[in-house]
Amino acid sequence: MESFLLALNIVLPLFCLLVLGLFLKTKGLMPEPFVKQLNTVLFKAFFPTIIFYNIYHSADTVTFRPQTILFFVGTILVSFFFLCWFIPRIEPEQSYRGVMIQGIFRSNFVLFGLPITASVYDNQLGTTAVLIAFVVPLFNVLSVVILEIFRGQKPSVKHIIKGILTNPLIIGSVIGILFLASGLHLPSFLEKTIADVAGVTTPLALIALGASFDFKSANANRKKLAFCVISRLLVCPAIFLPIGILFGLRQVELLAFISMLSAPTSVSTFTMAQQMNGDSDLAGQIVVFTSMLSAFTIFLWIFLISQLGLL
Repeated sequence: MESFLLALNIVLPLFCLLVLGLFLKTKGLMPEPFVKQLNTVLFKAFFPTIIFYNIYHSADTVTFRPQTILFFVGTILVSFFFLCWFIPRIEPEQSYRGVMIQGIFRSNFVLFGLPITASVYDNQLGTTAVLIAFVVPLFNVLSVVILEIFRGQKPSVKHIIKGILTNPLIIGSVIGILFLASGLHLPSFLEKTIADVAGVTTPLALIALGASFDFKSANANRKKLAFCVISRLLVCPAIFLPIGILFGLRQVELLAFISMLSAPTSVSTFTMAQQMNGDSDLAGQIVVFTSMLSAFTIFLWIFLISQLGLL
């Protein structure tokens, strides 16, 4: 019951923000041109800030095993390359392919990793924070690559590299890693300013997502949507969690792995799809429905693993 309440307390506020965005849209307070401009600002300024801030703060403690980082990275790469092979075989439309791949392999590890870890191992947050510092940049690079490949134009290595180097989320990740590696510290006034911006990013992004949601297109995409939601919340954890246990993940490392695998699709996938000519309607729907249903699936995975005595 405690695990269920934890998952519910994490997910319900996200759902309420989505509903708020939808409500503001129906009242005419968030018209479509405004929402599009807001998403551009989120993509170019707010998301890079929150990514930088999370990586920067992972320097607070460095309790981790290098092999654990390699295992997390390997898990992401295996799922990504399998999806790159599989999705084009079941989906003919280019604009859907990149969005589906991104929606399945990329979780909201930034938002869910630390709260879930803190609920059980409050004094060992550094392990998850360091893992976030490696996982988030990888998510961003792979998302740029796949959205560029399925942008509807002939893939160009030069264009993909340019997309990676100029992507605001990746720039935020690189700057965060440079600060982490060098041990540099921001002045307190600047750190507080960045913390304030990071603090409003996720709520603002969820409100914008709710204001962008279209129920008619959700019905039209129901088969693709159901496939992505089930794959994100059930199939990925079912495949990789047993492998993680066999690898030797236990306690805080295993809980961080559960967080990465079972968290809903990252909110930034919607904004990135919109900015890179992917099907943003489907991207937004995947975020909304994985966010709503993850309260139950996160509870399921945490409960199952705790029953095995591994947490």
